Amino acid sequence: MQGQRLSFCFRTLKIRRLTNLSVSLWVLGVCCVILAFIAKDQKALILVFYLIGKSSVGVAFVVVWLITNETYPTNLRTQALGICSTVGENRKISTNVFMFFS
Repeated sequence: MQGQRLSFCFRTLKIRRLTNLSVSLWVLGVCCVILAFIAKDQKALILVFYLIGKSSVGVAFVVVWLITNETYPTNLRTQALGICSTVGENRKISTNVFMFFS
């Protein structure tokens, strides 16, 4: 796990963050389209594309978190990060509430 984090940090220094984001989202889209056309009996192939897509979503989430954090100036960064975290947590709570009432 630590090796993956170090590798991701090194790649982020060499390649721009928006490039990382767009590539990871494109990989996710390609995996979703490929999964739509794979036969159900090819479980190993389904698993491979599922895991590739899932890991690209993880990369996209980390990059979006970094971009959101670096968008704001330094004096407002902590407040902005707190607001983004609060909105994310409220989404989690509201999703459970809406699922309960539906």
